[in-house]
Amino acid sequence: MKRIIFFIIACFSTYNITAQENIAFEFTDSTEIAQHNMKMSLIKDPKILMDSAISFYNANMYHDALEYYKYINDTLGLESAALYYNMGNSAFKMNDLPLAILFYEKALKINPKDEDALFNLGLSNSRIPDKIEVVPEVLPVRWYKAVVSIFTPNQWAYCAIMLLATALILIGLYFLARSIVIRQLGFWAGVVLLLLCIFSFIVAGQATYNQVSHETAIVFSPSVTIKSSPEGSSTDLFVLHEGTKVWILESLNDWHKIKIANGSVGWIPVSAIEEI
Repeated sequence: MKRIIFFIIACFSTYNITAQENIAFEFTDSTEIAQHNMKMSLIKDPKILMDSAISFYNANMYHDALEYYKYINDTLGLESAALYYNMGNSAFKMNDLPLAILFYEKALKINPKDEDALFNLGLSNSRIPDKIEVVPEVLPVRWYKAVVSIFTPNQWAYCAIMLLATALILIGLYFLARSIVIRQLGFWAGVVLLLLCIFSFIVAGQATYNQVSHETAIVFSPSVTIKSSPEGSSTDLFVLHEGTKVWILESLNDWHKIKIANGSVGWIPVSAIEEI
């Protein structure tokens, strides 16, 4: 009876609930699992599902919380930095470091300035076996990436539109104003803002590409040998362990050519990684 009452409260409450007892669902066969999934599928309101997931998380039922978050993400097709962050926390509590790292990385793709996700990602990375020294990027690249991460893609697009509108107004002064000083000031200020507008559109496009691209991935195999070519019989180069982040350079059949943070390159089976 306690299980039924808790499930009803968790599913239909519109407030965050801190559970008083650690009550877990124990599925003994596939029929009970199917019934549980059916009950979850009847709920279509994302807020109710989120509140239910938070309730499970507060009750230390991390697997159930993650199932609700995944339902929101996979079935309802919704995503946000907060959702991925919560999914990462649930996976971390389950001691599933590769999955936690994957979700924290997904959260940071949407909101690169999420300090909580950055901290938890660093904490998770400190617990994985591979400690790879990062090759420092050249200064212009670091500056450009820092600029791209200042705003979200939408915010950059809005900024570009505002700059364009202002630039057109100022350039209009060149044709309408009688004063030569005002005409010159309007013209050159408009040109500068127009250039900034073009830059903002470029950055917005780059930020959007960073969000939707799948150029990075997380190793999910406990241990995988990186090969010199996309063949199982090729030369062994080095070994990676679960939780390590890789950059995908190209794909061929069931293999990805990847690069790691220290610049080393090799081929890895597609089944060994999950794209971010």
